[in-house]
Amino acid sequence: MLFACGLSGYDFAMYHLFNHAFFKALLFLSAGSVIHALSDEQDLRKMGGLVNLLPLTYISILIGSLSLMGFPFLTGFYSKDGILELAYASYTPYGYFAFLLGVLSACFTALYSIKLLVLVFLTPPNAFRSSILHIHEAPYLMSLSMIFLFLASVVIGFFAHDMFVGLGTNFWQNSILILPEHFKSDAEFLPWYIKVLPVILSLFIGLLFFIFSYNQLSILFISPTSYFKKISFFLNYKWFFDPIFNFFIVKPSFFISHKITFEILDRGFFEYFGPLGLAKLMRLLISAVHEVHRGYLLDYLSYFLTGILFFSFFFYFNFSIESIRDTIIICLIVFFFKKCKDNNEKKR
Repeated sequence: MLFACGLSGYDFAMYHLFNHAFFKALLFLSAGSVIHALSDEQDLRKMGGLVNLLPLTYISILIGSLSLMGFPFLTGFYSKDGILELAYASYTPYGYFAFLLGVLSACFTALYSIKLLVLVFLTPPNAFRSSILHIHEAPYLMSLSMIFLFLASVVIGFFAHDMFVGLGTNFWQNSILILPEHFKSDAEFLPWYIKVLPVILSLFIGLLFFIFSYNQLSILFISPTSYFKKISFFLNYKWFFDPIFNFFIVKPSFFISHKITFEILDRGFFEYFGPLGLAKLMRLLISAVHEVHRGYLLDYLSYFLTGILFFSFFFYFNFSIESIRDTIIICLIVFFFKKCKDNNEKKR
């Protein structure tokens, strides 16, 4: 869909969104049917041999996968190949490059679609005996939904083509604007070999995987070689994507979240200038006030005389109220730090 939007084929993007909803929903429901039938098993390596046990689910996944691959005359074919034809019909180096990327992605789609069909349905059973004994087809309502999506994945692309993207259609009216210089009318009249190239390559890749899955001799001839082992290890290890992602994304994120946001900010800055610091400040102030108000008459008389002398001194020399305020604040700060020092010495 984004591929089509990049080619200014917004009508084709919406058309593929419409088609995609049917066969992708069919694949999701069929996958749920397999998982439910095998007692919530989701590992493809622990399946196999389900073609005779789950016929409706097999047909649904087969049609959904073929439609996803863009097999001719299925729903996905009309929109998927139409988008690739838009790329080729731009007649620019960028358009040809986009076309090749689209064909390559179609080959990868065929590869994992055929892999799903082979490992789940066509290989010898590799599931647990308990799962095989209790296997069953999808419930009635789920099967009904799968049948509806199955039929739509076959015919809906054909019937909706002229309405969505047919030449001269007014279905979109003013909701989609494609500038005249971006309109590619030649996409409908490309040579036949351009139209069938993605399908041929997709089927070829799928056939190769199918042959290698069943022909063990072909694997034996190439598996002992060191180059094949390295390539196989590289692909099995998912192109080292997980280690690279963990090293560059996960570990720095954990370090930042623990060392900086948790230890320095949360338990450091915000704690000392927040609840912990406020609690300590209040305890020190309460202790200082407690030391001042000890209940001795001589202490109160000394405070009283000190206050009288203090204010008399300032008023005699005509100091301002601001200077008196600043002096009181300085005295309180000095007293506060002296009290902190005394408390630390008592702890020692």
